[in-house]
Amino acid sequence: MTLDNMNGQLLLAKESLLQTILTTLLEWDKEAETAPSILKASDEAIAQIKRIDAQLSAEELDAFKEEHKELMHRILTEQQAFIKEINSQSTKLSNQMKQMNQRKQVVHGYMDKEKSLFVDREV
Repeated sequence: MTLDNMNGQLLLAKESLLQTILTTLLEWDKEAETAPSILKASDEAIAQIKRIDAQLSAEELDAFKEEHKELMHRILTEQQAFIKEINSQSTKLSNQMKQMNQRKQVVHGYMDKEKSLFVDREV
């Protein structure tokens, strides 16, 4: 296998990995429970891309970046939307937990009193 042919295959593999990242982000069901699997898949693909990049010349990398600029921009846009959604869900969950904690404190406040706060009207 010639060097050009091998590098061509590396570039195709890199493009395929980028497409996989994009597809994974686009097909995400917007549920917090599935976000870790999306992150893991993306991390694995990025690690493979880094290994491929280490085998390519600076000129090949520059040419690839120029040729696939739109794809990489689209991935970036989807990743930003992914992060924004995860942060939004995290904030919502945090607020719900605070509300539950406040309710729990109110209940404990009533129960901790030695005397009843309610007046018995039949006395």
